[in-house]
Amino acid sequence: MEQNGQWKELENSNFNFVDLGRPAIFIIPVVKLKHEMDGKTVEQALIQFLMKNYQAYSTLNVQNFGAWMDGKKVIHYDESKLFKVSFVGKERITPLAEFLSKIAKSINEQCIYFEAGQYAALIYPAD
Repeated sequence: MEQNGQWKELENSNFNFVDLGRPAIFIIPVVKLKHEMDGKTVEQALIQFLMKNYQAYSTLNVQNFGAWMDGKKVIHYDESKLFKVSFVGKERITPLAEFLSKIAKSINEQCIYFEAGQYAALIYPAD
């Protein structure tokens, strides 16, 4: 695997880095991961998508994480699961964002919080 220059200069004779590219994270309410989507739970469909397209992922459960204020200034708290995946090439963001948009629509979420590299966004499904 080709090494990115930023890692190569930090290596020494004791170890090598393998560049995984940019990290992407997104957060989905735990209770909604149990909803059905395409004949599976949302979580099963998501894990299948991540393994097929990115070959790895990690998760973190975070209670009362993702507090947000709606348009009526009401604060909401959800027990959520944070997913993290890494990949080389910004063109690989689009398929992930499209799948997360499909999930948002399926679980009736207005949007999904998303980070890729140093940038953060909300992914809203199209009508």
